[in-house]
Amino acid sequence: MVNLAEGWYTNGLLWTIVGVAVSLRVGVLACWATLKAANPKLRLVYRLNLATKLLGHHDSSGLHVMHNGEALANPHVAEVLVANVGRRDIVASMFHGNTPLTLDLGEPILTLLATKSHPTGTLAPPMVITDTKLGVQPSHIVRGQKVTYTLLLDGPVSDVVAIPSLVNVDLRKTDSSISNFMISILLAAGLLIAITVGCIVCIQIFPPDAIDWMQDHVNNIWK
Repeated sequence: MVNLAEGWYTNGLLWTIVGVAVSLRVGVLACWATLKAANPKLRLVYRLNLATKLLGHHDSSGLHVMHNGEALANPHVAEVLVANVGRRDIVASMFHGNTPLTLDLGEPILTLLATKSHPTGTLAPPMVITDTKLGVQPSHIVRGQKVTYTLLLDGPVSDVVAIPSLVNVDLRKTDSSISNFMISILLAAGLLIAITVGCIVCIQIFPPDAIDWMQDHVNNIWK
């Protein structure tokens, strides 16, 4: 007979159920890891990191942003991120027909201000500017590499649209820095917490005979 007055942390049924839940989750994660290793994912993500107006609407300081000798009416700086978040390197031969990956900002790009590649020692893919489009040239983009292009425009930018050219590479626009792996870990932790809390509640509210029956039933399953 289960004593409802005893601490929930000493109840055998609770820890049996939690153990089953943990075992099932570990098994699922192990299968998932095996499938990932057997089927390496090629994935490239992109996003508009920032779009900043350089001068206020009513700037009276006399400051101007010049480009090719002309003052810009509505100067903006935009930063575009391209990152290889897959499990393999992306190589130049994956660009179909040697065609660049095109990212359209919807506003004429005047010039490239800066390029940065992380981790240190990796080379940023060369790029070409055509009107509103930034073309990332076919290149070797290593696993985990992140490249940012800082651009000068004469108008606001609110989004970036990709024109795919990569073969067998999953190309996605991302607005989050949280990886799918971290999301899976958080969901797994939340599930285990929910199961534990549910077991504690059941032990406190169910009649002793019902709890005895459940415990015997669980024990029979694992014999």
